Amino acid sequence: MKSGKYRGGRHGDALPPWLRALVVLGAVFAVLLSARALDRGHDATVTYERALVCGGEECLHEETGEVRDRRTGETCTSNGTSGGTTAGGAPATIGGVAAGAGGAGGAPVTIGGGGGNAGTSCTRYHDVKVAWSGGSDWLGVAPETYEEAGAGDRARLRTWKGQVVRLEIDGHVRTYPPASESGLWWRVLLLWLGLGVGAWALVSGRRSDFYGLAVPWAMVAMATALFGPGLLMWSPPAFCGVLALLTLGLAFGARAAHRL
Repeated sequence: MKSGKYRGGRHGDALPPWLRALVVLGAVFAVLLSARALDRGHDATVTYERALVCGGEECLHEETGEVRDRRTGETCTSNGTSGGTTAGGAPATIGGVAAGAGGAGGAPVTIGGGGGNAGTSCTRYHDVKVAWSGGSDWLGVAPETYEEAGAGDRARLRTWKGQVVRLEIDGHVRTYPPASESGLWWRVLLLWLGLGVGAWALVSGRRSDFYGLAVPWAMVAMATALFGPGLLMWSPPAFCGVLALLTLGLAFGARAAHRL
């Protein structure tokens, strides 16, 4: 009879071959899906960066809008729970519209005790609601812009495919990334997760190796998700290749460390 150490340390914690194959196939599917999404996001972002102000579909459009409302409050984190509280416990409004009415920028949600409780970290936000011929939206602005903006004020907008990418109110300018650029981080994260799981199942398949891989893998994955979209602008294929090599290196490193 084989010892428990042998069963658990060498073979007992390994996934069955058929399950490893399924994990690898699922990881390959996730990698292909996220790589395709990355390529599309990259192309859309490059097209945006090269776009000129004109009247065509692939153009930036100059719009004249109007400030309709504004709101301010705090987004708070306390004991791992996120929510929002407004100054004085109620959303700021002008024009008779409650700030908690929703829209881009997030509706404030009151959580127990507000931002004054110990252990609660809060960040104040300032939004203005702007309407133009193509629609309306809540847009985040600087505190100085919020203080000077009022209902009926004129706003100069620049839009890209219906999304506001530039706002100017009384000389105060704020720019916003297009959806194709702001959505790149989750595509990078999905690619990294797919590569990591696939490499682990292909190289080892042992749960103990996965535990050894989890911490460095998570650290590099988060850094890649945060800074990867900027690097992606150089070359999506090269970016994916570097990630694949890094993932395989971590997987082999975790396996080697487990054998020591």
